[in-house]
Formats: sequence, C-alpha cells, structure tokens
Amino acid sequence: MEGRYAPECCEGDRASGSVRSSARAAKPRACLPVGGFIAEYADLIEICRARAELLDLTRLETDRLAGLADGHAGHLLSRTFSKVFGPVTLLPVLQTLGLRMLLVEDPELTAHTLRCREPRMRLHVRRPRQLAPRAG
Repeated sequence: MEGRYAPECCEGDRASGSVRSSARAAKPRACLPVGGFIAEYADLIEICRARAELLDLTRLETDRLAGLADGHAGHLLSRTFSKVFGPVTLLPVLQTLGLRMLLVEDPELTAHTLRCREPRMRLHVRRPRQLAPRAG
C-alpha cells in the first residue's frame, strides 16, 4: 500500500509461508466492495464498521494494523462517537480497511451555498507576493 500509513502486514509471515493458526486465518472471506453515500458522520462510521466486519477484523487488530493505541478503533467505530476521526487517525484506519475516499461535487448543495453566501471582499483576498525579477 502506498503512503505513509501502510499497514505493518506480515512481511516475515509471507516470506516464510507461515500463517497465523486461527480459524479466522484458515477461511478468508471474499472481499466485496464496500462503499456508500456519506451524508453525515454516522454514515462514515457504518461503512467502516461494515468493512471491518467483511474483513473479519477485530477492533484490536485494526488498532495494531493502523498503528493506533489499543482500544482506539473501538472508540472511533463506536455508534456513540466516544472519539471521532481526525487528521492522525482517519487515513490509517481507512487504509487498514482497504478504503479510499473520493469527494464529488453535489450540484444542489453547491447551488444552495452560492445562494446563501455573502461573497468575500476582494480587498481581503490574500494574493501571492510578486517577486521582483533578478538583476543579472
């Protein structure tokens, strides 16, 4: 997996051919696509919960693979929102679950924003500084 948060997958296990001796490892489930329309935070949590279930991942195993403290994924994926995703936890958990995020424009929401907004003053817009050409 590319990126900074690539899970610590069992490199040594793959090389040696050894696999964990558990019933879960013996029968891997087929990974079906998981996705959905996210209109609110609870939708994101439900998709992540469904994906963890599909991959047969416990919350502690999700913690280990994502590099989180023990018990953190349980809080993040709780329906009571005892902890919420932030810039440190979102990418590692999504990558552990084999998910990526794709944002698309909703034309209705964009139109609503444009109708309700107060345009910013052009004088307050920060412009990149123009550097003088080098002599020489």
